[in-house]
Amino acid sequence: MKNKTPINQPNSQQNSSPVPPNQPTNGNPTHPPTPLTNQLTPMIPFKKKKLGHGNIKITLRNFIWYILGFVEVVLVIKFFFKLFGANPTNSFVSFVYRDSNFISQPFNNIFGFAHFTVGTTHAIFDTSLIIAGVIYGLVAWGLVKLININHKY
Repeated sequence: MKNKTPINQPNSQQNSSPVPPNQPTNGNPTHPPTPLTNQLTPMIPFKKKKLGHGNIKITLRNFIWYILGFVEVVLVIKFFFKLFGANPTNSFVSFVYRDSNFISQPFNNIFGFAHFTVGTTHAIFDTSLIIAGVIYGLVAWGLVKLININHKY
C-alpha cells in the first residue's frame, strides 16, 4: 500500500533525527555531497608543520646557493656595465663598481682587458669577471657536495 502522507507536510520518518543532513551520526564533520557521486566524503584533519625543525644540511646548502646567486648577479651586472661602457660617474654604476671590488679583487688582471672604443664610449671586455664567476660557482658546488657526502637519496 502507498504512503498517504500529503506532499506539503514533511514525513515524520525523515525529520526524526536532530542531526543535519550533512552531519553523520558519529559526530565527525564531513564535506557536502559531491555532485558526481552524491556521497559524503570525510574531512581530513590538517597537520601543522613545526617551524625551525628542518635539516641543518638542507639549510646550509640553500644558504650557499643563495650566496652564490647573489655573487653571480653582482658579477654579471659589473661585467655588462664594463662591456657596454657604463658611465662610472653615475651613482648606481659607481656603487656597483665600488662595492663589488671585494668579490672580483682576487681575480683582477689574470688575463688583462680587451679595450675598445665606439664613439665616445670606452668599453672593456673583462675576462677576470668571467673567471671569478666560474671559480665561485665551482667552490659553491664543491661545498654543497662536501655537505652531502653522507646524504642518502
